[in-house]
Amino acid sequence: MTTATEPRLARAGRLDTSALASNQPASSPLYPNFPWKVFNSKSIVCVYETDLEPVLDLLPPELSPLTDPPQVVCFLNGGYEFGTGGGAYSEMAPLIPVLYEGEPHVYPWVVYLGEGTEEWFAAGREVLADSKKLAKIELKQELGRGLIMGTVERPAGHRIVTQIVGPLESQGTEADFGFYPIIGLRVLPSGEGDRPQVAELYRKRVETTIRRASDGSAMIFSGPATVVLGASEQDPVYRLPVRKVISGHYVEFGTINQLTGEVLKSYV
Repeated sequence: MTTATEPRLARAGRLDTSALASNQPASSPLYPNFPWKVFNSKSIVCVYETDLEPVLDLLPPELSPLTDPPQVVCFLNGGYEFGTGGGAYSEMAPLIPVLYEGEPHVYPWVVYLGEGTEEWFAAGREVLADSKKLAKIELKQELGRGLIMGTVERPAGHRIVTQIVGPLESQGTEADFGFYPIIGLRVLPSGEGDRPQVAELYRKRVETTIRRASDGSAMIFSGPATVVLGASEQDPVYRLPVRKVISGHYVEFGTINQLTGEVLKSYV
């Protein structure tokens, strides 16, 4: 809708386009630059064997499965207590251990974030190649029982992942747990046509510490695990079927320091 107005003297905008913020809105960006750090969380990690063919369908040609048969590492964090940059959040990710140029990495097929995680959601898709979606994520342990259960619902009420660890049988050390470099696809849409404007193989690293109990021991424990994948064509995690559960772990992180990464290859 337009209205007739008196002609005015043309004046140009004053936004300095040589000094734009790193993300939108350009004059009031959603999130600050990296690194970001999160503190104190409780997580469960379940590792299972799956089928080769669906894994190959998901991996870029530069990557190959690390193990035979391939494995999936289901990492579910029930929520950090505090965080800088993007703040606290919960998440769940099916991670595929892979080889890139002979070195082990993990490839996140998709990363589900708990509802309300605005900055991490946007930065995960725009910067970190984490292929993020929002979901309802819970991690809970009933008092008097040694079982810890994590769930992912998308949409709320439709369960797509259930993970159970326990009873916990043994305690580990920090040497028993660590993150390989994370390698993923960073895809950003174009405003013109159907092809993405950016499609890159992207690698990042995270720095972690493990919380310690009052006796100084690391909060890492192991026990039997169960993984159940629900049916959903919108979130088809079931396409990596559970053939054999290898291990289950309960881990309390002290800090996770999220750094920026590097572009390994451009597909566009």
